[in-house]
Amino acid sequence: MGTKELKPTGCLILGGGEIANYLAVRAQIKRKDFILCADSGYLHCEKLEVKPDLLLGDFDSIEKIPDGIARVTYPADKNYTDSWLAVREAVKRGYTRILMAGMLGRRLDHTWGNLQNLAWCAKSGVDAKITDGDTEVFAVKDGEITIPARENAYLSVFSLEGTSRGVTISNGKYPLKDYDLSFDDPRAVSNEFQGTDIRVSVKSGIVAVITVNNAK
Repeated sequence: MGTKELKPTGCLILGGGEIANYLAVRAQIKRKDFILCADSGYLHCEKLEVKPDLLLGDFDSIEKIPDGIARVTYPADKNYTDSWLAVREAVKRGYTRILMAGMLGRRLDHTWGNLQNLAWCAKSGVDAKITDGDTEVFAVKDGEITIPARENAYLSVFSLEGTSRGVTISNGKYPLKDYDLSFDDPRAVSNEFQGTDIRVSVKSGIVAVITVNNAK
């Protein structure tokens, strides 16, 4: 009997937003990652030096759709964004680790929608992250995350739903302990690293942990 090849668990989803640092994003792509482009996310492929495995969307943002690549087409009139559909497609295919790039900048409404996609991943047990190379966004649900120490960077924490209870930030310049962080409370913006890893935990709820490199 032959040996069954294990399905890789990583998926890179490229959206049509901004990528500030292509080299930094490229360094996070695994060799066997499945490359899924949401509409004009395809335009990032050349600079990232990747070949897409699947194109998905209504393709209203691409002048010429490339041939020879698998495609899932949706009508332009639909209830959800191409990136929302791409995340669900990745999970449907069994991917449990998702890196999203081209999901920030340009349009605030789409950026906001992509943060909601990240929250959905956290609820669904999917290990997901949004990055543009300089900014990284993680979602943490009822748990914790440790962000490695870095120089010249800020770390912020926001609640992604109602009130996230028992939020603790350890080892940052501005510590926070067992704080109930509401959706309309920006208290945990712009913390700073002090040469050590920062640990963020939440007892109940979902928080976004955002790091910004090269902040001025």
